[in-house]
Amino acid sequence: MDIKFDDREQKTDFREDLWNSLMDSKAINLFWKDDQRRFLGANRQFLDTYGFRDVSEIIGKTDEDMNWHIDDEPFRRAEEEILTKGTVSINKPGKNIIKGIVHNILATKEPVYRDGKIVGLYGYFINMDHYQEELGSTEIKRKIDPVTGLMSSQGIGAVMQEYTESWENRGRDFAMVQIIIPEYASVLSKKGEGAGNTVLKEIAKILIEETRNQASCARLFAGNFILFVRFSDRLDIINLVKHIEARLDQVSHRSPSPEMLRAEISIHYASDVQNMRELIGLSESDIK
Repeated sequence: MDIKFDDREQKTDFREDLWNSLMDSKAINLFWKDDQRRFLGANRQFLDTYGFRDVSEIIGKTDEDMNWHIDDEPFRRAEEEILTKGTVSINKPGKNIIKGIVHNILATKEPVYRDGKIVGLYGYFINMDHYQEELGSTEIKRKIDPVTGLMSSQGIGAVMQEYTESWENRGRDFAMVQIIIPEYASVLSKKGEGAGNTVLKEIAKILIEETRNQASCARLFAGNFILFVRFSDRLDIINLVKHIEARLDQVSHRSPSPEMLRAEISIHYASDVQNMRELIGLSESDIK
């Protein structure tokens, strides 16, 4: 049966409607890349998930440039197979740093063809932690600090091990940044839990905004925070810490008690120690 012109026109209109719906979706984190694994675009939901204001923040960059994986290798290998062999990767498990928290995801990716040649790929991912949380998983809740929304001490423990394994197996160095607010206990005792929580939430907001999906952030207890960040140049970590210090200083000058957000910050690098036990020891000595 021949397709009439009106039928073709309706199909074209439907494709446009479908595409517009995907771009405006509140459920699908959709993205697409070129044959060099560089982002060409993403829908609004994808950008909102990571907190990007505009797609220009990701265009032309690879996952490695974004630095939002603890271990890039599984993601890189899967995408190279798609681009060279035309394979389809369905619900492949992985971990992404999203607004300071390491999330378990399932990613699906397929090749994009033009005239029989692979010219890129597209894909989407599902945040499995959100599903587990909706199902009432107590394990997921224990991994999140209820006040700040960052990871808890329990949540960051497993993450630290993954950073260590990536360092030992792939040579990907990382930094441990310890942030201590000495006056938090005083704020809590003098002004109460509400004022103390306000301080903690403000700190968490700064950490998320400054690390931009590139660091795993946790509140250990009281006014003690910790970050794990992969890097290529130690100067990047030093600059990050300077920005965080400047932001904390600005907040403190807006607050009723300017001294409350004074921060003591220390940096330790995985490549400077022998093993994870030694790194944990440095963390504990900072707290003391």
